[in-house]
Order: sequence, then structure tokens, then C-alpha cells
Amino acid sequence: MTNGIATTFRALADSRNDAAVSVVARVLDRSDGPLAEAAMRSLLARSGKASPREILARWPRLDGSLRQIAAERPGRLSTVCREAMLGADRRSSEAAAAAILECNDFEQFSLLAKLVEDERYPHADLVDGILVELADQLYDGATSLEDYVRQRDLQRVRTHAVDLLQPLVETFGEHGRRPAIEAFCMLARRENTVLRRVLREPREAAHESTCDVLLNSQRLGVMHLLVSFLDDPYAPLSALDVIARRYDRPFLHELTGRLASAPPRVAVENLRRLESIIWLGTDFAVIDDLDEISQAGAVRLASASGMSRADVLDLLEHVLHFGNVGGRRAASNVLPGFDDPKATELMRRALEDPDPQVQANVLAHLRPRNVQGALATLVAMVESPHDLVRQAAREGLEEFNFERFLRSWDTMDEDVRRTTGVLVKKVDPQALHDLAHELSAMSRTRRIRALAAAEAMEAVVEMEEPIVALLRDSDHMVRAAAAQALGSCATRAARDALRDALVDRSVVVQEAAENSLFRLAEQLRQSLGEQGVTTHNAIGAVETTQKSGRSYVLDRLSAEVIQRLGMPQESE
Repeated sequence: MTNGIATTFRALADSRNDAAVSVVARVLDRSDGPLAEAAMRSLLARSGKASPREILARWPRLDGSLRQIAAERPGRLSTVCREAMLGADRRSSEAAAAAILECNDFEQFSLLAKLVEDERYPHADLVDGILVELADQLYDGATSLEDYVRQRDLQRVRTHAVDLLQPLVETFGEHGRRPAIEAFCMLARRENTVLRRVLREPREAAHESTCDVLLNSQRLGVMHLLVSFLDDPYAPLSALDVIARRYDRPFLHELTGRLASAPPRVAVENLRRLESIIWLGTDFAVIDDLDEISQAGAVRLASASGMSRADVLDLLEHVLHFGNVGGRRAASNVLPGFDDPKATELMRRALEDPDPQVQANVLAHLRPRNVQGALATLVAMVESPHDLVRQAAREGLEEFNFERFLRSWDTMDEDVRRTTGVLVKKVDPQALHDLAHELSAMSRTRRIRALAAAEAMEAVVEMEEPIVALLRDSDHMVRAAAAQALGSCATRAARDALRDALVDRSVVVQEAAENSLFRLAEQLRQSLGEQGVTTHNAIGAVETTQKSGRSYVLDRLSAEVIQRLGMPQESE
């Protein structure tokens, strides 16, 4: 558009001559694109009612982009829309109704409320439709998180609209217009005194219609209002009754989404008042049709409700067998709360579920319920490839930890020590770290006990380095215990350390090292299955001699060690 045309439209907008309105209106009728948009802006910029009337007269046939330009200034058409609504002409009223909705003209609530009470108004159906749609638009805007400033402003408009609609609820017996009740329920909050009184008193004229709106309206504001009663510590029983009876998909999505996570205490208290939930009966078609989040919420709803525990267990059984992942996880999570043999059996079956979260949810509860084979199951699950399952199994075996193992050391016999030690090594992820700390303790007694614990836990191989280091300990009893422990470590480093210990200054250490070497040789011989291989040959001994009545096994001793023993060096 050229500068000349733009200047012309500005001049027409500023002109005080009403003839300019008809000129611009003809451009609007015969043009499109940028020229029509310029004409629309020119009409909106003019003062007076002539321009808005021309726009409203053409509203049904205006392009969507032109109507959007008018919607940017909703107050500009408010007066002419009001006049058209009050007039008798049906077409003008319909154009005004469309303009009110497209422009989000929330100022018209006062007019609409008055028209509802006017029995002589000829376009009652038109008013009913506008009232509900406009309330829906206001609720969406007031609860939107996209524009905080607009949301704050619309919240004030919402409060004012509720004040205008509230008298219509109180006088429902006179006008009987259900859409007014629906618009009120969309915008009112559960704390509204009129709403609470109507729901609590069946004798109220609007009671039945209000319950019907809560039960059947598909408007988001109504569904949110109904679900919000779960968080009301004094929720009207009629509202809870509607929650139990309503099961259309949009509402179930809102309700179960609210219960997807653990509900607060107030909600649980309200759910206990629901002794029957129509869609959670013996027919599971509704719950089978839900997605993961909704099915999980449905399971929590059933378990927290006042339904028969047998019916709830039937539902949990169905979900565990045929439900989706979200439903099965929720079912396995609430199942331990049922003290029933059937619940125990369902927990056993849940261990076979392919989802690790389902397995983890029931694992820690097996032993408290005295499930047969629970201990063996938990021990086996400690080696699961899934972190969740391993963690849950360890929680079920929490008494098998290294600290308690050492505290009870002196009260256990040798067999119990070994059985318990192996379990502690599997269950306690900090066991090896704590064992290494004990091996370096200042106390001689603690170091000796730690060496014995390493054998009982079958952790000598993992602790090879600190145990080998203890062969150089200042206390000969610690060195002897270390030599004895290394008899369970068939590594080259352990054998070399034991051969060096054969020349320890303490006879006790020498004997312990010799015994460990023979143990290692016997283990090697048995593993090879060669009965003809002697024990000392199995460890590569080159000579056996007698000294002070004791046997020494000499396996590839270095020249320095042989010289220290005072023995002749032999070739290999």
C-alpha cells in the first residue's frame, strides 16, 4: 500500500464528516488484503457509533483476519452490540452475539444476566448460548499461564462475573434457565457460599440442575470445579456423589490425572466417603480404555475409596494381569496395604512382571508378610540387572549389613559367620569399603577380626592388596591371620607373598603361610582333576627339607631367600 493511500485512510479516520464512514465502508465491501485491513483500522479509529454499526452490519461476511483486527479493540463494538442485542431484529442480534464472542467482550455479562431474567426477551436461546460460551472463554483466559498480567486482570473480571451470575442461581425457580447455572459453575470456586448452599440443600430450586450440570457438562471449568471438591475438607456429599457417578472420558482424564501421584490426606478422607464408584465395578471396560497416567490414577482412586476391599483386590488383579505399565506400577504400589492372602499371592505374581518398577514395589514387603521363600527370592534379586530391583532387595535385607555383622561376630559359630558373610557381601554395597577400613584400623583386635570376616565373606580376593600389606604388620598375630586369609586367594601375588612369609621371624606366621600354600595347592590339584600330581609339585615346589622339625615348601624361591635359608641353590 502506497503512502498516498495510507494518508487518505488516516484523513478519513480523522474526518468529522460522517460521509467518510460510507466511503470507507464501501472500500471494505469491495476490497481485500492490505486495502481492506487499512479500511477496517480506519473505521475503528473513528469516534462515534456510525463506524461500529457499519462493522457490525457486515460482521457475518467479514474475513477472519478483519474480525481479528476488530477483536484487538473489543470495547469499540460494545455499545452497538448491546443495542443490537436489545433490539428485536434476529439477524442483528445474531451478528452482535458473534461479535461479542469473537472479541471476548466480557463487559456484556451484566447485559446477559439481565436478559436471562427478562421473560419477554424474544431471543432467549441466543442469550443462553452466548452466556455459556463467554463464561468458557473467560475461564480459559483467567487460568492460562501464558500471560500473567492478562491472567491477573481476567481473574478480577471473573470475580465480577460470578457476582453477576450468582443472583441467577438464587432465582432459578423463577427463570429456570439451566445455561445460567452452567456459566456460574464454570466461573465459581468451591468456596462460593451460594454454590455450597445449593449443593447441600436438596430443597433449593437450583439443586437438581446444579448437580446435573456437574454430572454432564463438558466444560473444563465445570470439571475442574467438581474435581476440586476432593481437596475440600467439608465437601458436600452431593458433589462427591457426582464424582462417583460420572465416567465420561474428559472427566476421567481430569480426575485420574489429579490422582496420578499420591493424593493428599484431605482427598483420601473424601475418597473414603465413596462406597461405590460406578465405573470401577465388575466391568473393567472403562479402566482398560485408559492411558497409563489415567489408569494409575484410577487404581489409587479405588484403593483410597470406601469400596469393598474384595472388589478393589479384584480390580488390582485385573490391572496386574491386563493393565498397562502405569496401571501395573500403581497396583503393585498399593497392593502391600492389603492384609489378605489374595494380596500376598498377587505380590508373588508381581515378581514375574517384566517391568522392574513393579518388581521393586513388592520386593521389600515379602519378608514382613512371611512369604515362603522370601529370603531366597530377595537374595536372588540382589543380582538383578536392574538398579531398582537391586535396591529394593537390599531394603528387604537391611539387617544384613557389615556393621551389624561385625557387632554379632562373637555370637555366631563358624557356619553362621560364613553364611551371613556371603549375604552381607551381596546385600550391603558399602561392605567392601567398610571392610577395607577395618583392615587398616589402629586396634590389633579389629584388624584380626576383619581378616576373619574377609574369609567369611569370601572377599579375600577383593581385599588382596590390604591383606598382603598386613603380612608386614608389626604384630605377629596379625601377620599370621593375614597369611591364613590368603589361603583363599589363588592369585600369583598372594602366592608370592605367602612364599616370602615362609621366612618370617615368627614361627606362627611361617606355619600359617605354609598351611595356606598347601591349601592353594590342594585347590589347584582338585580343580585340575589330576590325582597323580602331588601337592608340592602342584605349586611348583623345587625342594622339601627339614629344619627344626618343620616342613618348608620352597617354590621358585629367589636366590636371596635361598641364601638367607642357608641352603644350596639348585637349578630349575
